[in-house]
Amino acid sequence: QCMPKSNLPSSGYWEEPTNTLNNDANYPNSYGRTDIEGCSFWGRGVLHTRGTCNFGKFNFHVGSRAAAENRPSLYPDLDFCSDPGLICSDEERTMDIRWVVGMFEWIDRVQEYYDSSVDWNYMRELYKYVDGGMSDDSFIEKVNLILARGCHLYPCSTYFAVKSDRFLYSMEKKMNFRNILKLIFELPLNENSLSTPPAP
Repeated sequence: QCMPKSNLPSSGYWEEPTNTLNNDANYPNSYGRTDIEGCSFWGRGVLHTRGTCNFGKFNFHVGSRAAAENRPSLYPDLDFCSDPGLICSDEERTMDIRWVVGMFEWIDRVQEYYDSSVDWNYMRELYKYVDGGMSDDSFIEKVNLILARGCHLYPCSTYFAVKSDRFLYSMEKKMNFRNILKLIFELPLNENSLSTPPAP
């Protein structure tokens, strides 16, 4: 629900195991906020792109902001800042937009990812993963953490301390990743390298 925080001051939280919304308690987002201002920027698209910053960058590069500044734009008539729901509601282009916003976020947040504190660079680690026969499952988990938490090491210092099951769907995500490499790209994989995730 999106409404003034005077009407609904608590953000609540989603109970993953039971798939229910619990509005009985405050639950902070990654910045520690518990109100619901800006809640219309919840995740949309194939990577569930969310937040005013990500939608703002998307609109700046491929939406109406780019067109307003006379730069090339894929969607010059769509303002994703004023209405982020356009990602899902534009009847003629929604399937394309969902994938474009996902690819944009992947390029912006994953391909460009670098942690200077430990000199960890996504592109360099990707080359290592491929050169190593694509058998290091820790690479898949680190990429998943970059998408979900904004860093490749758990816990993330820039992410608010949220109690969650770190390994929820971990094995399923790894298997899906391998299926894409094997079935779509027809790449040879080491079938015995898919490790069991450690206990939380």
